[in-house]
Amino acid sequence: IFMDICMPKMNGEEATRSIKSQNPQPSTRIVAVTANAFEEDRIAILAAGADDFIRKPFKAEEIMESLKQQLGIEFSPKKRRVRAPAALGTHAEDVSPFPPPPPDATNLRI
Repeated sequence: IFMDICMPKMNGEEATRSIKSQNPQPSTRIVAVTANAFEEDRIAILAAGADDFIRKPFKAEEIMESLKQQLGIEFSPKKRRVRAPAALGTHAEDVSPFPPPPPDATNLRI
């Protein structure tokens, strides 16, 4: 779970505590994401049960590194493929994190 710390009704610390108390299994991973740059914010969310902390704005490499650390997922940038561990139920085969392009994708203009 990528958990934003600043949310309207329940902040990320409260939500993290709630999720971790309802599902204490270590397989539930929560990565806190916030624009707050203070060290005390990082300490507070990790104390609430978050497994990792990423500051905004973040780079894709930071997200991929967190996924690698938390779930054991390996990214292959050249192939745009993911190597997922067998524990995730993928039989450790390569799976693409991206949907296939639509058949007429060559005609799309942005």
